[in-house]
Amino acid sequence: MFSLFLAAVAFSAAFIAPRTAVAFSCDSADGDPTAAARALSDEAFDILGGDGWRRDEGVFHFTHDHDAELAALEETGTNWNGIGNPAMIYARPSFSGGISPVFRLGPSDALVMTFCAPPPSRYFSASTYVWRRRGRVVSATAGNNRVNMLTLRNSTWNHACDAELFMGERCPVFSKPIVLVSTKDELTFERVSEAFLTAGIDEVALNVEELAPDRIMDSDQLTFSFRSAMWPGNDALGEYSKLRWNSVFIARAPRNFRGRLFALKPQPSPSRLMHDERHLQSSLYRRAEQLKRVLVDSGLKYMQTGKISTVNVDRDRCLTSRSYSPFRTGAARQIRIQSACFGETSDCAYGISDLALPDRPFVALFVGVNHVAKKNAMFSNIAAYQSGGATSFISAANVRVVSSVDDRAWGTDLVYAHAFASGGLCRYFAKGWKTACTEVPSNGQESFFITRDYLDPNSATAPNSDEMINPMILYFAS
Repeated sequence: MFSLFLAAVAFSAAFIAPRTAVAFSCDSADGDPTAAARALSDEAFDILGGDGWRRDEGVFHFTHDHDAELAALEETGTNWNGIGNPAMIYARPSFSGGISPVFRLGPSDALVMTFCAPPPSRYFSASTYVWRRRGRVVSATAGNNRVNMLTLRNSTWNHACDAELFMGERCPVFSKPIVLVSTKDELTFERVSEAFLTAGIDEVALNVEELAPDRIMDSDQLTFSFRSAMWPGNDALGEYSKLRWNSVFIARAPRNFRGRLFALKPQPSPSRLMHDERHLQSSLYRRAEQLKRVLVDSGLKYMQTGKISTVNVDRDRCLTSRSYSPFRTGAARQIRIQSACFGETSDCAYGISDLALPDRPFVALFVGVNHVAKKNAMFSNIAAYQSGGATSFISAANVRVVSSVDDRAWGTDLVYAHAFASGGLCRYFAKGWKTACTEVPSNGQESFFITRDYLDPNSATAPNSDEMINPMILYFAS
């Protein structure tokens, strides 16, 4: 239906008075892509403005310094400020002269962003969030559909993909023009698309994020987040992250515009994993028992075996229930995460450790299935969080990432082992081990862990957490 609609729009656009098409290339050899994106955006809005549309201009850029992020990631295994997901960089549009990332949308308004997709990376996606509703921070995704590197229209059927970066049925979109329209109104998307087609964009670059009115109130404060996985050595992504796109605007519909609002679509059921992991369960147990014996013989005291519990996020409950928070489970059950869905991403599977570890010397040994090597996820990581002490019982504002590891550390091994340890205890994992160790600083606070597995390459959705084998955690004391 989507492609039929665009074909109709392209047909109708052909009969509009001809205009000079604006060339928009993401190849720097053709000039500054940000300037080309702005020229295209201006040309499209000139067409909309002739029909009574107004615009609020914005700018789109990454919020963290890429070089500082990499330096911190290499030194400590976490972000420079401990906020967000380690090994991920974030961009968002801001308005009011670049001051505020918060905006509101009327029933037929739209956030319209013209930019280039990142260069080759392990993962990227985008979402509009209900950030605040009636004074309560919600942080829940609002779209009917997922917008990521595999669902964008200019992704292609797999015939020439980089096998190291991708292993599914579709090739991701890299370094291609994108016009992303986030709106509650189907006719608004049609009108904006018609303007951009007339301005000269290729129709394959046009994408919609459907925002169901049943999920978003006109008074809700919204934000938009774009995220991409990063790693040392990806210099092209580093250069991309420094770009500032002033080709962003909120299209305000004319008062007499009569639209056709999108219907609410429920969250789809998880797709079956393409590659079964159950046969690895016995290998996981054998590896755990072997490492347990070695560590006990080395002088550590075995305490108990724990697990990662799946976090099932119901974003519609986040939007309607003041008491619901899916991340208040396992080790975080006592933490009042007032941001409800905690910035969840709809194409990510989350897990949380069952224990919160007091500020005493410990080793937490993870033994699990490498979902990326198994081709059930595009990117995976484990992050150690600290609770923020007593203030965490008031808010999650002081909960911080203090160390992390991602699947690059596990290579192609189908079963991995990785340790998190208090200062000085990584010495138990000397060279020659096939188990790396990440130090967790002592800050007088409890520690717990969150796992993330992004984007099943076969379904372009979150990996099915019910079918994935969650890691075991062996806890030791010195």
